[in-house]
Amino acid sequence: MPEQSANHYSGLVDENGYVLLGKFDTVSTPDTTAGVFQAGCIMAKTDASGALFENVGTLASPSWSIIDAGAAGITQLHGDVTAGPGTGNQAATVVAIQGIKINSLIAGIFTNEVLQYSGNTAVGMVPSSLKAGTAVAGAVSFTSTQYGTNTLITTEALSTAAGATYSLTVTDGQLTSTSNYIGVTAYYNSATAGQLKLQSITKTGGSATFVFKNIDPTLAANGTFFISYFAI
Repeated sequence: MPEQSANHYSGLVDENGYVLLGKFDTVSTPDTTAGVFQAGCIMAKTDASGALFENVGTLASPSWSIIDAGAAGITQLHGDVTAGPGTGNQAATVVAIQGIKINSLIAGIFTNEVLQYSGNTAVGMVPSSLKAGTAVAGAVSFTSTQYGTNTLITTEALSTAAGATYSLTVTDGQLTSTSNYIGVTAYYNSATAGQLKLQSITKTGGSATFVFKNIDPTLAANGTFFISYFAI
């Protein structure tokens, strides 16, 4: 390789003799001499670091940006993603999601657990099961430690007339004012008449009120209903 400037050697030049690819040593960054290094030129540092630089400036005014730090770059990742230690290409392993170990997530598949979030932060694994409760006077509450992918509520015995409404207020830490979607279904338990259809949902922090309308044209409700919901 011909020496273009002190300790800088060209391996590839363009038709005008300007350096496109080369190497250098003994200094920390490539030379900025005007009229030597073409825009986009790549220079490799041939010391132990093995760093690569690109001329992001111009032929007249070279400006060097490091594009591969070599051994001077990241040698080891830790935390949710691990890699290294070492230099060059390192295989990365995802060991956690926001601090929750992957093996805990996998184990949860087999032990019926789900990942619990507080806002946008994962806080741990909790049992996933059908969460059940019985309404009294149009209300039901669940403790903050009760988690489940689905919730099943048994209403009190209803006699809601045709065209009338039934309101159910649910207190549940999984229901928040920012819940994007709440899926609600009502169906018979002991009742054999009346048709409850969800009419509205009012969300507040930690609770929601479901209003159902009996859409049967003539028959009143005549017993208990199951109401199932989930929130995301």
